[in-house]
Amino acid sequence: MRADPISDDSEQDDDRLPAEEALPNLRLHPLDDEDDWDFAFVMIRLKSRQGSDPGWAYRTSSAPNRTELLGALQMQVDLLRRELLAEWGTE
Repeated sequence: MRADPISDDSEQDDDRLPAEEALPNLRLHPLDDEDDWDFAFVMIRLKSRQGSDPGWAYRTSSAPNRTELLGALQMQVDLLRRELLAEWGTE
């Protein structure tokens, strides 16, 4: 598995594209009507056109607050771990 990280230096803001241009045909579940988005972190599973192993990349809407992002990711990992353990327990 390969990884394609990208640093989030403020100088890269000029390289950012609208989501529909950066990831054509990407579809997401909408937010609730009373919510507005502030920051996006997108995990992308890569599919190689040359037949090599799949990989992962991430992209952000702006430079993240790394401490806040780490906390949010840790929470998601914990939730996923609980869901997987629950699924394995029912098999």
